[in-house]
Amino acid sequence: MVMAMCTRKNNGQRWLDATAANLIACYDKVLKTLRGEIPLPEVVEFFPTNFCTFACLYCRCNRYHGDASQFLDTTVWGRALDEFAHMGVKTVELSGGGEPLEHPHIKDILNRMAEQGFRVGLITNGYMIARKPELMDPLLRCGDWVRFSVDAVTDAVYRKIHGSGDLSYRALREVICEMVRKVKAKGEVDQRPKIGVKFVIQKLNKDQIIRAVDEALALGVHYVQFKWLEEHRYSVPSGERGGALEDLSGKLAQVPKDRLTVDVLPGYGGSSAKERCLMSVLHPVIDWDGRVYICAFFHHRRESHCIGDISHGPFFQFWGTASHRERIHAVDSRRCVPNCPVLRYSHVVEFIRKDAFRFSYI
Repeated sequence: MVMAMCTRKNNGQRWLDATAANLIACYDKVLKTLRGEIPLPEVVEFFPTNFCTFACLYCRCNRYHGDASQFLDTTVWGRALDEFAHMGVKTVELSGGGEPLEHPHIKDILNRMAEQGFRVGLITNGYMIARKPELMDPLLRCGDWVRFSVDAVTDAVYRKIHGSGDLSYRALREVICEMVRKVKAKGEVDQRPKIGVKFVIQKLNKDQIIRAVDEALALGVHYVQFKWLEEHRYSVPSGERGGALEDLSGKLAQVPKDRLTVDVLPGYGGSSAKERCLMSVLHPVIDWDGRVYICAFFHHRRESHCIGDISHGPFFQFWGTASHRERIHAVDSRRCVPNCPVLRYSHVVEFIRKDAFRFSYI
């Protein structure tokens, strides 16, 4: 179970947070960033839509949602993909914003990304696959990972958390089971896409945490992620969390290590960040209207975080410009989201800074 969010020293040994250690794979870009350069993005995140058929109680974006007309223009999106492919930027994340699979042309886009050799990560409620099963095969072709926002293991709690009495967890469960079956039927050592489920722990589902582990095992998914809901009327009081984590640790001790990866992460809450984010420069976000932002947490600071608009010109026309650099330097960390997930990379950045000289010496 991964719970730590930093590099630790113990008896002279250093430990890296497993959820951030992937940064080492692009250490050359990290070093360029430390030298004040703006390298090519390592991944580009798209918010394909600004609407969702769910009304999740905890969603940080639902206050900004519009209607079904607010989705990324397919021509603009395709032009951007051509540009990224030409520049060798071949990793894409789809999330939101709204629900990415609600984009009316998402099947065509997924097929296009597969044909162009893009590798894709997807955060989704998954319900559109239940309604349109034909979306599954394109995802299997181009996906590196798919993470389903589940949050419950019973219909009653699932409907309450996701804000609709018409939803069925069992319908989503069938989708996940079928996708896992198809992935594992490939018989590959490195199975792709990795399938995961996420539970945002809150008052409504805190009694289902242990059952969630059993459910993840029954589904056959590769990983499960727990994250605390913070600063919300449904947040679990801090005094009740220790017992829940103790019970979870006891449960996980019974799970074979090769069966399931479990991450327990802090939510977005607490005091404002004091340190500057260093690695968001490798992970720009393109919103449904074509505007490009420094990071995914831009909604409360749109103007200061916007660096360009792909509906008005090529992405690399403004990437790395003086204006881009000024926007990065002007970021006020006091306005950043508390416990921003990108901050967990800071200790890995320090590790790269000190140890990169030995990385090629296996």
